[in-house]
Parts: sequence; C-alpha cells; structure tokens
Amino acid sequence: MPIRPLTQSGAFEPEVIAAMSEAFEAALKELQDSGQPEGMREVIANRIVAAARFGECDPARLLEAALGKSRSEQNGFVASAPHQVETCMKISARNAIAGTVLDVTKGQTTAHVRLDIGGGQIITASITNEAIDELMLAKGQKAHAVIKASDVMIAIA
Repeated sequence: MPIRPLTQSGAFEPEVIAAMSEAFEAALKELQDSGQPEGMREVIANRIVAAARFGECDPARLLEAALGKSRSEQNGFVASAPHQVETCMKISARNAIAGTVLDVTKGQTTAHVRLDIGGGQIITASITNEAIDELMLAKGQKAHAVIKASDVMIAIA
C-alpha cells in the first residue's frame, strides 16, 4: 500500500488507513487512465491524508478529495443534495444531539444554524460562513449539535 508511509505516525485507526489506501489506489488508476504525470502520486496522497485528518473515512469521498472535485462536478453536473459524510473522528464532547437543519442564515462572517432536535426544541449555533460552506449545510439536512461547554449556568425566573 503506497500511502502507508504517510500514515505511520499512528494518527489513524487501521480501518481509516484501509479506506485511505483504497482511495489512493483508485485515484492512481484514474490518473493513469487519463494520462496524468507520475509526479501526482504525492499530491494525491497528501490530499487523502488531509481529508482523513478532517475525519473523512469513506473511500469514495477520500477519492473525491484526492482528485480535487466530486464525480458529479467532473461530469459537469453539480448535485443539489448535500453529501452525507461518514466520519471516524473521535471527539471529547459527550453531548451530540441529532436533529434536522431548519435554516441557515449567513451574516458577513458568521452564520446561525437552527437545528430541530424534536419535541418542539430548537438549538441555534453560531459558526463561520466558511464552516457552512465546508459542511455544505442546507435546510432539511440531518446534522448533530455537538456541545462542549466549559461552564454551565442555571437561571430561574
């Protein structure tokens, strides 16, 4: 597996390394079939490692990251539905609440995301516009509110 030297730091679980290797081999095959130069191997490997560091562990999505754009974009069609990303990232926050995005309101630099968590309850998060774009957040999408707070306050009326 030619990508293995880049994964020796111990930062990745074995199943993530397997997914990275699968994506790497598929990317090399596509590049070879399209006549791309051999020097692209390192670029492809670095793109896969970067995507895996952000928590991506699906071989198809790693392949898209390696090639620089999605298959739909390569074919001249941009899918309107956001992608579901399987993540292998481990986080220290223990409060992850599933919900559905009600709306996304972008400001100049920060956006507000309202997440319906059921039972008439809504969680609102402020995140950067860049994060909105990277996560491809859209109304109706399934998402999680991940809450990590250093302080918890109690108020009474």
